[in-house]
Amino acid sequence: MADIAIKVIIRADQMGQTEVLCKRLSDIGLHVDTTMPEIGVIFGHGDAGILADVAKAEGVISAEAEGGVVLAPMPKDTPK
Repeated sequence: MADIAIKVIIRADQMGQTEVLCKRLSDIGLHVDTTMPEIGVIFGHGDAGILADVAKAEGVISAEAEGGVVLAPMPKDTPK
């Protein structure tokens, strides 16, 4: 499967346990990129097949694939 970006929202009662959660999620296969413990969010990436397991992990409210944005090419007469 494809490697995707994943956003994980953690439970309020787990906000002081970011390191423990990152280890738990890493064991599932999530490669943690950024943590924002103050707001309870962990960003990472991994195989699309782990998304359901990440979402069911202890201490997790939800996990979802992050979407990307693709912009149309700029017209040639647009100033840079």
